[in-house]
Amino acid sequence: MRRILALVLAALMLLSMAACGKKDGDGGDSQSGFQRGTIENGIYTNTFVGIGCELSDDWTYYTDEQLAELSGVVAESSEEMQKAMEDGKSTYDMFASAMEGLVTINVVYEDLGALYGKLLDEAGWTDYDENGVRTTVRADTGKLARMHLRFYVYEEQENSVRVEVANRIADALMQVGIECKVETLTYKEARDKLKAGSYDLCLAAFNIDFTPDPGYLLISGNNCNYMRYKSTEMDNLFKTLRAAQEESAYRAALQSIQTLFWNDCPFVCLYYRNGSVLTRKMFTDARDVREPEVLRGIETFKK
Repeated sequence: MRRILALVLAALMLLSMAACGKKDGDGGDSQSGFQRGTIENGIYTNTFVGIGCELSDDWTYYTDEQLAELSGVVAESSEEMQKAMEDGKSTYDMFASAMEGLVTINVVYEDLGALYGKLLDEAGWTDYDENGVRTTVRADTGKLARMHLRFYVYEEQENSVRVEVANRIADALMQVGIECKVETLTYKEARDKLKAGSYDLCLAAFNIDFTPDPGYLLISGNNCNYMRYKSTEMDNLFKTLRAAQEESAYRAALQSIQTLFWNDCPFVCLYYRNGSVLTRKMFTDARDVREPEVLRGIETFKK
């Protein structure tokens, strides 16, 4: 059930972006069809959903023909790619790679509203009384249960962005009948909830090492695997990754990890915040859930 809800969350994040109305010249709202992004001078921009990125010359953007092949779409022009998106086909709007394909970034769009609503219906969660919240009859008690999620988010000093995002996610989930109670906790309280597994959703940040090895998040039983994700296949892939001596073998293992992560979706990635890395050595204990003061303790660091 948790996996289904995580997938629903991913879908709704896409839908909430695509549903944003644009402003007319007189300030009124006007809904227009989805528009593809553009790439100019190494800068990808999609003004419709309000996202973009600027990549260095080390990165290579895929052409429309390559995007169509990735998407499994028969399209010979940008207009045909646009039509595929409007028809609800899962479609790449942008794909870029660097380091001979070892590192990639991509933007994928798909109309998932009907699909995930159907999954919830099939799981027995329906809005039978049409009050906007899905319910089901519990097999063990025969009583009616509401689809209500405990949604935790922890505070950041002088920054309310995370709380605002949590409320936007809750609003989007409510659109398909999933009720959430967003509760703001301290960092310690949120970490305790994650460790105990006493949560349904939690919006948190993690510190990732420069070397791309997220095994501490994904290997079964690891101390930061708060999702309780278990996959023998994933565990074996990390063993292969860490034993690799050649660059090609390391790249192949990492790409397989990325593919399995995409298929299993143990958690949903929302964004990455830039920061400063001064040394590869551990100068602080901030490795787990990102702390508000990520460089706390650096004054005591010694070589």
